[in-house]
Amino acid sequence: MGHFQRWLMGLLISIGGTLTLIIGLMLTVASFLTNSRFILLWLAINGFSAIIILWGNYIMEEERPRGRYRIEQ
Repeated sequence: MGHFQRWLMGLLISIGGTLTLIIGLMLTVASFLTNSRFILLWLAINGFSAIIILWGNYIMEEERPRGRYRIEQ
């Protein structure tokens, strides 16, 4: 897999983790407001989402081009 494909994969993983985190935060607030028992579940999902975001950012940083690339023939 090329550098751009791995960078794009990291970006998509980060976007997916961010969307999951937003949904988890909304469910956490809703559970808090309604005194639901599922608040710990939503907090666990938020922690998992944060790990996914960090993993995606790690992949993107690993594949970021550094310096100038020369085309050698």
